Amino acid sequence: SCSARHPSLQAAQAFLTEVNALRQEQSMSPMSWNTAVKFLMARRFDTKRALDLYYQHETLRAVEGLSK
Repeated sequence: SCSARHPSLQAAQAFLTEVNALRQEQSMSPMSWNTAVKFLMARRFDTKRALDLYYQHETLRAVEGLSK
């Protein structure tokens, strides 16, 4: 498959699958591909580390009252 030759693409798909499942449960709009790539770039396309960063980001938004 195409994604097997492109680990960054595979990482983005895995990241979006998990994040958007969570966002759907919380009645939030899906994350865009571009936003997902920003989280992944910040963690060198390590899906687990990018997910950790996303969860920290959402926790901070909630603590600071920035959630929609």
